[in-house]
Formats: sequence, structure tokens, C-alpha cells
Amino acid sequence: MQSIKSKVKQRDANILAHGYEGRMRHVETACIGLYFVLFGMLAAKLGLTTPFTSAAFLLIPSFVLSMAIADFISGILHWSADTWGSYNWPIVGMTVIRGFREHHVNQYAITEHDFIQTNGSATIVAMPFQIIALLIPVMGYVSFFVFSALAFLTLWGPMTNQIHKWAHQRQPPRLVRALQKARIILPQQNHSVHHDAPFACYYCITTGWCNWTLTQIQFFRFLEKIITRLTGAIPREDDIGTVAAKMLAREQGIIKT
Repeated sequence: MQSIKSKVKQRDANILAHGYEGRMRHVETACIGLYFVLFGMLAAKLGLTTPFTSAAFLLIPSFVLSMAIADFISGILHWSADTWGSYNWPIVGMTVIRGFREHHVNQYAITEHDFIQTNGSATIVAMPFQIIALLIPVMGYVSFFVFSALAFLTLWGPMTNQIHKWAHQRQPPRLVRALQKARIILPQQNHSVHHDAPFACYYCITTGWCNWTLTQIQFFRFLEKIITRLTGAIPREDDIGTVAAKMLAREQGIIKT
């Protein structure tokens, strides 16, 4: 692994930092506004749902389940953006992949992002889930549990980037430090594992609960083997350079030559 680290070649940090365009900021601002409108509708539905009083005991397990699901989804999205594609791609490259490439070059850049730049893209991902939750007819315990878990998921999803930002701050707020210490949200020590080049593990960034298990069962390595065999693409090639990416892929058994 040490020889791989010495071969890592990343993109210029200044070029990546200036890739955040004004047009994208306008889109994110509008999406944040729409997100809060939909979230208000979800809160109203939760409060007015017919079985709410008798099914209130389901709120705690649905809340905890939503945290675990959000953590797993954050890992899938983070791994996807870290591992595949290129900053040069139109639309997706500029709006999604660019940020992850920059983050590996300068992991503290995220601490300088304002509320919109930090959380805007996450609200875009959350809104389809909000719409689905609003469309779920609540007619009993099972449907109430599914609805409430999905509603809570749309809370944790957009919070993920903010939690990620806190994990990089040298002095996050006192309450945040307490939640990190209790492992309710992503602890700094847990996330620091990911930032050890070549950035190939511990992708989950909401609570960090899934990181150890997914690493032990080599979940993402399994997905990478399938995708590489189907497409020929080399994992992390755009992020750490062709030489280091191929060395790592050979070491992990993803490619043979």
C-alpha cells in the first residue's frame, strides 16, 4: 500500500476549487427552498396521520432505522462519486464529481463552504424520497412505520453533508462533539480512515455505523469487480491517477494485468 501512496497523482486543487459555478448555486438555492416546503408537508402529514396516537411507539425504531439507511445510502453515493467518472464529464462531472475530487486534495475545503454549497446538492437527492413519502397512504401500523422511516430519512439525507463538514472541523460546536463521541453522528476518528490515500474505504458519512461491516465483507470491492469486468473502467483512475489506480486494482484482485 505504501508504494501505491507514492504513486498517487491528483488534480490541481485550485482548478477544482474554482469549478463551483454560479448557475449551480442558483439551482441549489431553489432546491433548498423546495426541500423545506416538502419537509413541512411531511411534518404536517406525520402529525395528522390517523393512527399517529396509537402508533407513536413506532417512531423511535423508524427513526433509528432511517439513520442506518441514510448511512448506507451515503456510502453508496460517496463511493460512486469517488470511484467512477471524471471531473471533465459534462453536468455530473462539474456538479457532483468535482467536489469529491477537490475533497481528497484538500479535505478542509469543505469547512469553508457556506450553508448552500454544503447542503444544496443533498436536498436534490432527498426530494424524490419526500415525494414518495407524501404519496404513501397511511392506513395501519406497517404503512405508518414505512412512511415515518422514509420521512425521517429525508431529514438525515440532507444533513449528511453538514455532518461530513463537522467531521472535518477542528473545533465543531460542543453539542456536535458530544454527538460524535456518542457515535450518533459520524465521528472524526471514524472518517479519518477514509482520508488515508488511496481513499478506498469507509465511505459512509452520516453516522459511520456501516463502515466497519462493509469493509470487512469487502462490499465495495465486490461491486468494483463487477463494474470493471462489465465496463473495463478502472476504479479511482480519475481521482488518484492511472498508475496508482491500476496498482491498487491489481492488489485487490479487480484486474489481473
